[in-house]
Amino acid sequence: MSIPKDIPETENPVGSGSAVEQDGAVNQEPSRQDVNGRPLMRGHDCFHANLLDHISDAIISIDNEKHVTYLNRPAESLYGVHYNDAIGRPLNEIYTWQWLREKDEQESQTALTERGSWQGENIHLLNDGRRIIVESHVSVIRDSQGGKAGLLAVIREITERKQSEEALRKRKDLLDKTQEIAHLGTWVLDLLNNQLSWSEEVYRIFGLEPREFKATYEAFLDVVHPDDREDVNLAYLESVREGKAVYEIEHRVIRKNSGEIRYVYEKCEHVRDAGGNITRSVGMVHDITARKQADEKISHLASFPQNNPNPVIEISFSGRINYANPAASVILTELGMDGTDVRPFIPADLTDTLTNTSTREPRLVEHEIRIKDRVFAECVSILPQFEVCRIYATDITERKLAEEVLKRDEVTLKQHVEEQADRILSVQLELERAKRLSDVGMLAATVAHELRNPLATISMAAYNIRNKTTGKHLDKHLNAIEKKVAESDSIINNLLYYSRIKPPRFEKVSLFEILEECADVLEEKERETVRITKNVDCIQDLFIDADPVQLREVFNNILANAFDALLPGGGEIKIVAACGKENINIGIQDNGKGMEESDLAKVFDPFFTKKSKGTGLGLTVCRQILDMHYGSIEVKSNSGQGTLVTVGLPREGKDAGHGQ
Repeated sequence: MSIPKDIPETENPVGSGSAVEQDGAVNQEPSRQDVNGRPLMRGHDCFHANLLDHISDAIISIDNEKHVTYLNRPAESLYGVHYNDAIGRPLNEIYTWQWLREKDEQESQTALTERGSWQGENIHLLNDGRRIIVESHVSVIRDSQGGKAGLLAVIREITERKQSEEALRKRKDLLDKTQEIAHLGTWVLDLLNNQLSWSEEVYRIFGLEPREFKATYEAFLDVVHPDDREDVNLAYLESVREGKAVYEIEHRVIRKNSGEIRYVYEKCEHVRDAGGNITRSVGMVHDITARKQADEKISHLASFPQNNPNPVIEISFSGRINYANPAASVILTELGMDGTDVRPFIPADLTDTLTNTSTREPRLVEHEIRIKDRVFAECVSILPQFEVCRIYATDITERKLAEEVLKRDEVTLKQHVEEQADRILSVQLELERAKRLSDVGMLAATVAHELRNPLATISMAAYNIRNKTTGKHLDKHLNAIEKKVAESDSIINNLLYYSRIKPPRFEKVSLFEILEECADVLEEKERETVRITKNVDCIQDLFIDADPVQLREVFNNILANAFDALLPGGGEIKIVAACGKENINIGIQDNGKGMEESDLAKVFDPFFTKKSKGTGLGLTVCRQILDMHYGSIEVKSNSGQGTLVTVGLPREGKDAGHGQ
């Protein structure tokens, strides 16, 4: 019994030791006792007491103060207390109780107040430490005036039943979880009543909620894919009609909640009655979508080697062919190989791999192999974990024949290329010449005609004045005139040189001597403002095919530019040579003011210059000369960090004697 807190009382409470008659009226406690010390009752009281003692449920009554007024023998046995020890004692000294749910206590009070009875489950804690679960039916006891005299409880212990139910629930949860993990559900179809029951996993597989399913065979067919529905129905009905022991089929279903198509495998066994008639089908449904997708992927991947036009072969370490795609089978047949002798496909340095376990390690080997009159490029993958070699081959017979033809004709081809190179160079020179004539031809003619004569007149006039007149003040101005005339004459010479560049006349020259000569000229002229350091020992004994006049023009121009870039007060110019197997690189670096990136891109353009004097043709001429020497020129510079000019020349002239 679980005692509600507040139940409305009447003025006639039942005291300790009272007994209740069949009509609810209260009698006085009998004074006589049986051999066990229990009170003896008379008449129908004795009949009722004996009747209550012989039922299996425990019965306890209490008064309004929650003192025990009666308990039968099952109650004595359940709670381990004698009748005489219990009568008149507070109920909580016999046992205490706990509610299974928080709301049960309030619901019991409401039920007893409104209906006079309550039925439910709760927990009783006994004095001996036991904890039992009981099912109680509690009713309000009324006295002869209809007032509340106490409570009467009929109590049944359900501990074992609840434990069994809990164990059953856990087993069901385990089964459901196992089915969910395995994607395998179970079902039972009652053919007599057309009732279909599913496990939870079947609902998940079909994308249904239990309340959405009508639990009939026809409802099941409704979730089967329309293209498979007839086959599924026919297969099941025939298995029943023909009395087969089992039914099994693979088919598709359409999930109702998402429209997704899933693949399932179904199998069932039929259950028969005493007359041999099939009355039930017990089966399972397995979601095999993942397996189907894997099979399709494997089939798709398997089609790659099958459709590969090149041979694909797997050879076991025992020497047998495990797999050969159609292309390999054709070649094996053409080569007269029956699949037992595969040594021609294995390179000599790998033959030990098939027999010697100590040399087996994962590796990938690429090589070419000749089998009879065929040549194959092979990629051999050695897989010790599978004890196989996988060979991916490509027939390169035709390519090898072509390579041999090309190799035989290499000299002829080289001569042809050289002849074409000569023609290309000639065409290039003509194009360059045409472009130069287009750019400066008219300018050079105009300068020669319009400036040379006036400059000659000015120079002669200055000469005459100097001879006829003396004076320091006049000498200063005459010197300025002569200097500007010389600068103008230099500009005219550069313009004319640019328009008259000729193909180089190749001869054996010492690049070391040319650099030394050019550096000495600049150092002698500007000794007080420039310091030149050289590291060119690697080319001291080296001779190359070049035009010495044009190379001097190149290095004189670059050194002059380096000097002009130095800051006021002078600076340093470094000359460094680096010798490679095929090329020689000469680096000339200054520590001057450098150039902006936007200017760097235009340094080889004709007439581009940032200097206050000059034509901007120096680097343009240098590149043209180096192009004709099959060389190169590169300029690197950062503003405020100086400039590096690198000249590259072939170590052995590609066209020695070209211009001779």
